[in-house]
Amino acid sequence: MKKIAVALGDIAEIVMGQSPPGSSYNRTGVGEPLLNGPAEFRGRNPIAVQWTTEPTRFAASDDILFCVRGATTGRKCWSDRRYAIGRGLAAIRGRSSLCDTRFLWFLLDVVTERLLKRAAGSTFANLPGEELLSFRVDLPPLAEQERIAGRLTEQLAAVERARGAAQSRLAAAESLPAAYLREVFEGVETEDNLAPLGEVAHVEMGQSPPGSSYNSKGHGKPLLNGPTEFGDVHPVAVQWTTEPTRFAEAGDILFCVRGATTGRKCRSDRQYCIGRGLAAIRGRDGVVDTNYLYYLLDVVKDRLLAKAAGSTFVNLPGAELEGALVAVPALPDQRRIAADLAARLAGTERLAEGIRAELAAIEALPAALLREAFGGSEVNDD
Repeated sequence: MKKIAVALGDIAEIVMGQSPPGSSYNRTGVGEPLLNGPAEFRGRNPIAVQWTTEPTRFAASDDILFCVRGATTGRKCWSDRRYAIGRGLAAIRGRSSLCDTRFLWFLLDVVTERLLKRAAGSTFANLPGEELLSFRVDLPPLAEQERIAGRLTEQLAAVERARGAAQSRLAAAESLPAAYLREVFEGVETEDNLAPLGEVAHVEMGQSPPGSSYNSKGHGKPLLNGPTEFGDVHPVAVQWTTEPTRFAEAGDILFCVRGATTGRKCRSDRQYCIGRGLAAIRGRDGVVDTNYLYYLLDVVKDRLLAKAAGSTFVNLPGAELEGALVAVPALPDQRRIAADLAARLAGTERLAEGIRAELAAIEALPAALLREAFGGSEVNDD
């Protein structure tokens, strides 16, 4: 395939956006629809949210809308009508008989990384018009451009279908734990075995130590204030306190009681000081198995959060947490339920992990297909 090196401006018309006067903007549909950047990008085409009565530069239908300023430089969208464009965008179209615009769409994926390197070191990335116009690219004959564009369009459509199918399967897999919990605990709960959480479990509400006692050097007790220190299974302390107040013990359930993360859980693997964003919960000996309680708290959480619906800042005081009614079947039944749920949830996590790995492979396909189509040229993976 014979290619020639040409300036982008020789094979494409590039219209650099220019922002109209701010006083001309409106949201009532008067004038021309105005696009200023990727905030208006919605899938394949943009959706205008403002208009201008003093338009300056325009994108035409089927132009490529290309971001040229800031952290989103290089993002693209297809224009589906005439739009006024602000300075954050350029409208790009192939010149007739020289460059197929669909080919140009894919070519821009290949060269964007190199374009961005020209702006490297800038606090605010900016691709001026002269930079785009003079940027040199390798261009095959028009018939070959059309063949490449057609093939990539088909291949990437297949990738998108595969991505959608995998995302649907992942959503289904991730919904299984909640379904399992509902199934198990709706069958367990009876009028005879309900009891307040505080009667069957020890609930230690956190209390934040004085800020002056905090340190990151390991002096004193490790301190947990919330889910930012939660790992996959156990927490990872990043600060300590020399004036500890309340404690979680090894094996306790660490339960978030404040803010948007209320209800998130983790298992304590040692003694920690806990701040007011957490509670430490453990089953009372001979009454509640703590492993059973770990799963039961998901049901309690949903009920408590439902009560707090509409609050600006969710907060679960100790009295409310201790007063929550929970199902307490016989200890052997609790242990059987906990073991069964542990096995089932481990199975769903393995299923979800497999789908996530499949999705990662699918996400890598577009860049691989572009490299193949353009002969191993540098490709922007985004």
